[in-house]
Amino acid sequence: MALKQVSSSKCFGGLQKVFEHDSVELKCKMKFAVYLPPKAETGKCPVLYWLSGLTCTEQNFISKSGYHQAASEHGLVVIAPDTSPRGCNIKGEEDSWDFGTGAGFYVDATEDLWKTNYRMYSYVTKELPQLVNDNFPVDPQRMSVFGHSMGGHGALICALKNPGKYKSVSAFAPLCNPVLCRWGKKAFTGYLGTDQSKWEAYDATYLVKSYPGPQLDILIDQGKEDEFLSDGQLLPDNFIAACTEKKIPVVFRLQEATCGCRCSKNSTMAFHRGKDAVSIHKTWKDEFLGNLYLQGNYLSHLNVGVSYERLFDEKKYHPTDPQRSSTLGYRCINDTRNKSGSKKLLRKPELK
Repeated sequence: MALKQVSSSKCFGGLQKVFEHDSVELKCKMKFAVYLPPKAETGKCPVLYWLSGLTCTEQNFISKSGYHQAASEHGLVVIAPDTSPRGCNIKGEEDSWDFGTGAGFYVDATEDLWKTNYRMYSYVTKELPQLVNDNFPVDPQRMSVFGHSMGGHGALICALKNPGKYKSVSAFAPLCNPVLCRWGKKAFTGYLGTDQSKWEAYDATYLVKSYPGPQLDILIDQGKEDEFLSDGQLLPDNFIAACTEKKIPVVFRLQEATCGCRCSKNSTMAFHRGKDAVSIHKTWKDEFLGNLYLQGNYLSHLNVGVSYERLFDEKKYHPTDPQRSSTLGYRCINDTRNKSGSKKLLRKPELK
């Protein structure tokens, strides 16, 4: 399949490029961004797929997140596709910001009006990876996926619906149980119809209940002050409860004084590293490097070498209302600063 280069810029020794191609799945022209680190000049690199949220294009992540330095240093190819088909001339696709253009929800539509073009799930899990594997120096055996908001939902379902395809998955302020939130209900009704049993195939909370393995590293970062968390759009505790029931490990970090890792100048954006990078990039000598946080335009390490999981008091656990849940504390699950592998109960880590 022919690729047309739209732009190319040097960045931290590598190249940030944008390409356009005619998509077989979506029946339209699509753009995607690819960052090629310096190591890509001499060999194949691990690849991370970033899925953006509502209203975004391939430009949002590469322009606002500031991930390039970390990707360059650690030899990671990063792919960022658009969030929906564009210019399909479908009635209603431009009518609202949370449905249609910029809001593909990473599903394969089944409703007549949308099913020809709106096949973002197949695009990001099949067509795009094949295109990337054929044209860029990536190692398809070292592939992971991460995303934000609607894209966090997309990342979770892509990993859960394809056991073994992705080494790990990270989600920042994801829609964890879309069949129960307004955004999800609107999108799923439009794309999949009114039969709610069909919605469950694209809902991470339902998918994890039947996940057959192999073991998957799941990381979720969520801002405590995110308005969409309190508004019932994200529902991470429903997902955590389902993971707990199935004994599937998940690291959930409720961050203080952040707004759901929303990509704005004053937000906190977590770069997909930690266990994810350990899984796909063995040259890191199996060290847990922590998450690289971007505060405005400045880089700072937060709790480097440490990852925590949230522990709930089962007697005071409310899956649908995180504000009413009682948190016992946080267990250190990976601490390379202390080689003893301590599992003691810790207080919630302070964020600085």
